[in-house]
Amino acid sequence: LFNRARLVTLKAVPVTGLIRTDAYQEACQEIVGVDKRGVCIRLQKDDFEESGSLESAITKLLELLRVPPADTDLVLDLGSLHTENGEEPLIDVISLVKSIPSIKKWRSFVLAATGFPVDLIGLPPSETSTVWRSEWTLWRSIPVPGRGYWAKMSAGRPTRKSPPLPSLPDREDQQQGN
Repeated sequence: LFNRARLVTLKAVPVTGLIRTDAYQEACQEIVGVDKRGVCIRLQKDDFEESGSLESAITKLLELLRVPPADTDLVLDLGSLHTENGEEPLIDVISLVKSIPSIKKWRSFVLAATGFPVDLIGLPPSETSTVWRSEWTLWRSIPVPGRGYWAKMSAGRPTRKSPPLPSLPDREDQQQGN
């Protein structure tokens, strides 16, 4: 796949995770060594529940791939947040984000989730209906000071420099309204 991408001058970046086969990680290592464009590590909710340290697992993977955090895109993939009863999922995203080591050292950090239902049974066909999107509710509940800052433009074009990551409040600060 990456050989084909190189032939048509696509600048692909390999994506891996903490729970991949040795052969998969070795393939990523080879791609990283040849293309020198870094790597993307996809973290899933289960990665935070595994025994042992998340930090040591990430460090071990980066050492294997021979890539520093500054050349690594980190994706926290929460997966499906859809619940049958429409209630918000009980995910403490802030604590997950805070448990990621040295978050400001990564090339980029992405939070991904979906709340779209598995099927649309129960919605009338050929009519416009409203579907509860729990990921939007979750996104709106994350305290991001100056939320509009993320969309600022420079001379009509997106800026190439990443904006600073916001300081995330501790759970106690949130409960006290600080």
